[in-house]
Amino acid sequence: MFGGIEPAFQRVFGVWGSYVSMGPTRVGLPVALLLLAIGFGVFTLERENDVLNLWVSKRGRIHDEKQFFLDNFEEKTPNLQSFIIRPKKNSGVNLLSAEALAEVEDLEAWVLAYEYEHDVGGTRRNFRLEDFCFKPVDREVQEPCFQYSVLDCFREGNVFTPGGNRNAKYAGIYSPNRFSFRTFDFEESFTDAFVRENCTQWYNLGTADTMFLGGISKGENSRGEPTVSGVEAFRIVFGTKSKERLAKDGAKRITWQSEGFSATTGLDLCQDVSDCGECIEEVGLATASAAGCIPRDVAQTDSCCEFMTGLRESACIDNLFRANAALASLGNIVLGRCGLETVALGELRCDNKEVFLASEDSGPAVCTCLKDTSTSECQTAALAFVKENPEYGATLTAAAGGNETATQEFAGVLVKEAGCPVPEPEVCACLVDSGSTECASGAQAFIDENPKYAATFQDASAGEAKARKELAEILVKEAGCAVEEEVPEVCICLTQSNSTECQTAGAAFIGESPEFAAAFGGAAAGDEDSVKEVGRILVEEVGCPTGDGGKTAVPEVCTCLIDSSSDECAAAGLAFATENPEYQPAFLGASTGDADAIQEVARILTVDLECPTAGEKKRMRKILQAEEEDELPAICTCLKDSDTKACSDAGAAFVAKNPKFAPAFAQAAGGNVSAQAEVGAIIATEGPCGVEKFSFEVETTSFKDEDEAWDLLHGWEKAWRSNVGEKVKEYKFIEVSWITSSTLDDENENAAKAQAPLMIVGYVLVLLYMILYFSLSYEGGKIKISTMPPGPFSAIMGFFSILLGVFTTFGIIGVVSISSLKTSALTLQIVPLLMVGLGINDFFVLASYMKSAVQKYPMGPVPMVMYETMAGGGTSITLSSTANTVAFALGALSPIPAVQWFSIHMMIGIVVAYVISITVIPSILTSAASRWLGGDADIFLPRVGKPSKVEPSANPQGGKFSFPWYLFSGVVFGVFFAWLGISIWGITQLDLGLSVSKSVPDGKDTYRYLMPSEEYFQTFPVYVVFKGGSNSNEVDVYKQSRDVEFEFVDKAYKMDRGYKSTSWLNYYSDYVASQFCSNDICMAEVDWFFDSFSSKEFGDPIKDVCAGLTSKKACKKACDERCPQGPVGSEFRCSLSDEGTSCYCPYRPILKKEYFFESPEDFKGKESYWVDFLNTTNTGSISRSLINFDETSITERNTFGVPAGFRTLTFVEEVTTVDEKLKHLDSGRGIIDNGPIDGAYPFDLIVYGVGEQYKDLGTKTTIAVAISIGVALLVMMPLIVYWLAAVIVIACVLSAVVITAGTAHWADMNLNYSLYVSLIVAVGLSVEFCAHIARDFMLSTGTNGQRVGHAIQTVGFAVFNGGLTTFLGVLPVAWAEFNYFQVYFFALYSLVVGVGVFVGLFVLPAVLFWMGPAARNPPPPVSMPDSKTVEMAKV
Repeated sequence: MFGGIEPAFQRVFGVWGSYVSMGPTRVGLPVALLLLAIGFGVFTLERENDVLNLWVSKRGRIHDEKQFFLDNFEEKTPNLQSFIIRPKKNSGVNLLSAEALAEVEDLEAWVLAYEYEHDVGGTRRNFRLEDFCFKPVDREVQEPCFQYSVLDCFREGNVFTPGGNRNAKYAGIYSPNRFSFRTFDFEESFTDAFVRENCTQWYNLGTADTMFLGGISKGENSRGEPTVSGVEAFRIVFGTKSKERLAKDGAKRITWQSEGFSATTGLDLCQDVSDCGECIEEVGLATASAAGCIPRDVAQTDSCCEFMTGLRESACIDNLFRANAALASLGNIVLGRCGLETVALGELRCDNKEVFLASEDSGPAVCTCLKDTSTSECQTAALAFVKENPEYGATLTAAAGGNETATQEFAGVLVKEAGCPVPEPEVCACLVDSGSTECASGAQAFIDENPKYAATFQDASAGEAKARKELAEILVKEAGCAVEEEVPEVCICLTQSNSTECQTAGAAFIGESPEFAAAFGGAAAGDEDSVKEVGRILVEEVGCPTGDGGKTAVPEVCTCLIDSSSDECAAAGLAFATENPEYQPAFLGASTGDADAIQEVARILTVDLECPTAGEKKRMRKILQAEEEDELPAICTCLKDSDTKACSDAGAAFVAKNPKFAPAFAQAAGGNVSAQAEVGAIIATEGPCGVEKFSFEVETTSFKDEDEAWDLLHGWEKAWRSNVGEKVKEYKFIEVSWITSSTLDDENENAAKAQAPLMIVGYVLVLLYMILYFSLSYEGGKIKISTMPPGPFSAIMGFFSILLGVFTTFGIIGVVSISSLKTSALTLQIVPLLMVGLGINDFFVLASYMKSAVQKYPMGPVPMVMYETMAGGGTSITLSSTANTVAFALGALSPIPAVQWFSIHMMIGIVVAYVISITVIPSILTSAASRWLGGDADIFLPRVGKPSKVEPSANPQGGKFSFPWYLFSGVVFGVFFAWLGISIWGITQLDLGLSVSKSVPDGKDTYRYLMPSEEYFQTFPVYVVFKGGSNSNEVDVYKQSRDVEFEFVDKAYKMDRGYKSTSWLNYYSDYVASQFCSNDICMAEVDWFFDSFSSKEFGDPIKDVCAGLTSKKACKKACDERCPQGPVGSEFRCSLSDEGTSCYCPYRPILKKEYFFESPEDFKGKESYWVDFLNTTNTGSISRSLINFDETSITERNTFGVPAGFRTLTFVEEVTTVDEKLKHLDSGRGIIDNGPIDGAYPFDLIVYGVGEQYKDLGTKTTIAVAISIGVALLVMMPLIVYWLAAVIVIACVLSAVVITAGTAHWADMNLNYSLYVSLIVAVGLSVEFCAHIARDFMLSTGTNGQRVGHAIQTVGFAVFNGGLTTFLGVLPVAWAEFNYFQVYFFALYSLVVGVGVFVGLFVLPAVLFWMGPAARNPPPPVSMPDSKTVEMAKV
């Protein structure tokens, strides 16, 4: 079939060899000069380091999804930095301890304040993180920097607030109502609930707890609550602005100046209605957060509701809410959660409460006739009812005339037909007041029907307790009255523990519950622990109401914190001192004006009794000033200078009175910077000093472009990570590892530089081997100096011609990299070594054929020798080069850019190497042949003399080649099939992925970070991305978008359901709800949508309106009055559970389409609620980071425009393996793809962006290898002479690939694109190692053993040398700094070469010995070119 092709190739290349021999310099030199010139293109080479651009597919959905994400949100994405904290070995300290967390706090304070000197615009300045830190809420320069940290669980989270405690507006978010880790009981109080409710970024984006707590151990406290008993690691994440954002905003340095102290701050300033200016200036969302308010629509803390109660009573609140839209938006939500009246914003546009607060049980307006038929409301409604139901007209007329029977009948009609509630009998009034007129009237009618109860009524009206109790049971059972839940009499002991009523009720209670006798007895004796236990029993066991949502009643003596001179304070103080004699001296001294006694009383009230703080405590501090108004107490001097003796003495006195602060003061005295800041906060908030006020100035540094901004960011990152090592050495309890956004890029660049010396060493080894090989020969059982060409000089010239090919290849790569075809570390580190390996192999093949040619024609002439050399060698290297080119061409079809670029670059390299092999190298070999035929040896070797004339040898035959082929093949097949079987099993066990920690140097900082990161932190932020969004103002689209978010969170694999999502859809609905509840948006202007996140089916406890309520009545009332909800009778109402103990409000309001983005021109409300939301609220500021706006849609009213795309933040938890990541990827995509919104998709840079490459990678690898082998077969068929020989070669190549892949598993390698590329390389190299042997076998005559022997003698050593030199080229990489290069370059490519040589030199000869086809088209007896051929060569 292909019989004529092989001779044609031999003739063409033979002629070409003869032509080159007639003028070697006219071929080799011009080609070399041209290639050298092309090589200078290397200076235009552009390198790509971005992981996304390298490893995210360029085809399919992931490419478009990645591009949309980057186009819309890259500028809004921070450059992340991170620490991982682990306990120091043998420290014996739990990370969840004050000692460890104090060092964490110190580390965070250090990195925020770290100063880096940098030149911007020709001026050197110092910069620190707070100058350019990332802030999701970024309306004011002094807002907190973004962080994920365990410190966010505590008040010390304010360490990332610019200015620290000087930043009074925002530092207060974290204190004083948050716990301090210094006094926190981790064993009892670090519960799952605490972590979920407290360990979140209060002012920035929230996070999943597994983002910063790693290796969590679970436990249980003494109350049986699940706790986090320990962690193996903390992760701290923070960030800088992107270079795009920094170039726009500039770096902003804040300078703080003290304005002195003020004893009156915050809520106090809102009490003076004559001047609300200071109230407006001081009070904001941060103030509310400092009081314990949570800026979400969730159940609020007692301290928050206490603060909001005081704020609601302030006459300045209307002005405050109008001036501070952010506070107003969430303030009304919090007011509603605390059961307080909301504040109308601006002119009252409507009264939504009239619509939705009407009792659902009251029914239609006509139902009022059940209570009083004489009202105008009843008469109007009754006429309307009769008009629709004329059959009841006569009954109504009779009832209006006073007919009692008709009245009762009409009442029945209203209940049955109009759906009115059944009226409660009049006698039920006796349950409320047995002496009322209504009770008397109703009781008489009831007694007339039930005379047996007359005596009970009479005794109850006389005040007998037993009769009253019995009467209540009768009315409930017989009359169907609804009874109020009765508060047990013993509950009086909560507020009046020394009263006679308490003693009586307590005795009765103990009689019924004797197990509590000991506690009550101890409390009566004054035992403090027993008093607390009785309080617990009454609240938790008896169910006594606490009066303020779960908190025990405030002692009356606490009124002294409000006005110590009042009569109420005097009476309460006397009573308290009488009951607690240990406090008598302090109270008596205070009553006489003794300053120390007054201070002690203040301590007793605020510390021992835990009287309410907030505004009361601050007012008390002002009242209890011992010095004149213009002279502050001694302790306050510490805020100015902590090194004075006066401060030391005052501090000791302060600690003596406030022992709980002793640890902080002790650490501060020891020089701990963070503790000193804590002491300052304690003195300012707990002491009598008031608060030191600060003003600030801002200096902005501008940048000319993004590159200049990145120079600063990159320089700062490198500077702090270079110096942090010295900082963390001082820590006793924690070990710290770190990484920055540029670490991996920098280390990849350093790795490329580090590879250069190793590459040079590899080249030197190859060169030395070539010199040695061509300088020596093995003759007669001895090693001698070689006398045969080409010799060591030609080898050196051949080696440098191959290096020229490498230079030329990178010149071409540099030119094409100007386009989208960039270069990467993969190209820089592999192409130079592979090219040398392949080029050297070609040189050895040609040298082998030349050696045979001069042995065959020792008298020449040179054209005849070169004809023979190129006829055999040229055809052979054409075969292998073509097969390799095709193999890499298939690799170029890969959608992964790094793989595609590498494959194209290797194709370029193979073509360049081939050009050199048929032009420059033949010219070098011609010179060597000429010298040898002229009697001159190599210039490095002795003269050998002119060869004597001999007759040309006969045709190539195997001749007598004695070798134990049977034994050889038996051993080879045994090893081969055993290895093949193990490898096939290994392939089935291959895991997916490439551990990032294995791609960096062992023991380096990055490795120390990545190892615990992979072990403990496998939670990732994942976005639900929406293309478009301009139609979000349609309620159906809005609801569907929210449904997509819910379905993804609720059903995708391993999603964090507890976190839910961060979504502008949710935030905007919250904003609309706040405006609705303050009557700035009216019922007619909203649509309602079902939000599954708020439904009882989802069961989020913080969405339960009745959370914290103990009675069903209170729950029902809260459910009925909950704002917002739809009008009575609509489906958009809150839903009370059947048990009456929980209530969920799944329907949420959103503005109708015509008001959504901007209001109509004649609208009386805001011009654009959308703009107000985005501009004035914290959640709006966060939403701006989640939305990309269509600037073309901006109008005069809507200054932001409509969304062109938006994203919602969620978290996927603990996906530790690639298989788990792919499982999440498939489930997430399936859910969203099947959802109602076109253009929505899930995306992140790790799970989806990089993880996509592993999807079906096994199948893709199999297909790529199969196609490579199939094409190689087609290429080899004509060049190996006979199709069966080509099939045998391909079978051997396939086995080599299988063995390589399977052995990779046993060598602890994974299936990734490094292995994918290596298997394609394995196809090319295996073809190289097998094709030459098979081709020579097919052209030889004799027995199979003789033919195999001839092939090994002729080209076997060339094949072996090619493999050996390739191995020598990669050998130095075994000492590379990066584990990745050691494993996936040295070890893997050594495996590829080793398996290829084993199959080519052992397995293939054994197969050919047993089943090799007969010789096809052997060359003619003499291959001397005839005269015609010589003439053609001359032409």
